[in-house]
Formats: sequence, structure tokens, C-alpha cells
Amino acid sequence: MQRWKTPFVVSLLFILSGCLIGDVLGSGRQNELDDNRKKWLDAGIANYTYRQHRSCFCFFAGPAYVSVINGEIVSVRGFWPDTIDIALENFNIFDTVIDLFDMVDDAIDRNVHQLDVTYDQQFGFPTSIAIDYQENTIDDEVTITATALTPNTS
Repeated sequence: MQRWKTPFVVSLLFILSGCLIGDVLGSGRQNELDDNRKKWLDAGIANYTYRQHRSCFCFFAGPAYVSVINGEIVSVRGFWPDTIDIALENFNIFDTVIDLFDMVDDAIDRNVHQLDVTYDQQFGFPTSIAIDYQENTIDDEVTITATALTPNTS
């Protein structure tokens, strides 16, 4: 009777430790996200321009300058190899800073295979997001960088 107890207890502890590690990582990521989102909101920046570079298997991949007024995208200028204005109907493939926070929040909630995020030290916005949604799925990865953020005071 004692023979089966030791392997069973060891297996149970191994399984539970994996769950606890996942919970600790998830809550740590959520806390980091929440702290940085608060930093962004406390900065009160509603009007800004930033450079977004999306790398994915999707409609648009590449660098663009995204201009936001009162939390809404008002213009997008792509630059590869020439500078072009992106049509209004395609703005939905670009992100405001709040959209970037929501993307990270969604990835945490979905417990994606891999999530790497870095945040701006001054304003807290995500400067780099790399997500691999599922381990063995091809072309589901997305990487977004957000740089050169300039608050607009006018």
C-alpha cells in the first residue's frame, strides 16, 4: 500500500507546483501591466504621435506613424519605401496606446504560449510586445514596437 503513495504524492506536488508557477507568472505580468497602465493614465496624455512597427502574418506589416487625438486615431502615415497616408478605413489595423495595453491584457487572460513585454520607464506604455498565441501554430505570432512617442500639446 505504501509503494504507490510516494510516486503519487511526488506527481501531485509536481502538477500543483506547475499550476502555482503559472499563477505567479500570470499575476506578476498582470501587476506589471496594471502598474504601467496607471502610469500612462496618470500622465494624462490623450494627444500624441508615435511610431508603430507591426511584424506579423497580417494585412499590414511595417512601420507607420500613428497620430492620436482624444484617444482616437486621426491619421496614419506609413513609410516603406515611400511615405504614404493610410486610408481611414484601414485605421483599425493600427493601435492606440490603450489598444496596446488591451492587447497585453488579452494575452495574459488567454494564457498565451509566449508573451514578452517591455514598458516605457517615463510614461509606462508598452514599447515592445511579442506574442506567440499557440505553441504549435504557424503564423499566429505578432510583434509590435512602439517608439518615438511625442505628446501633442496643441
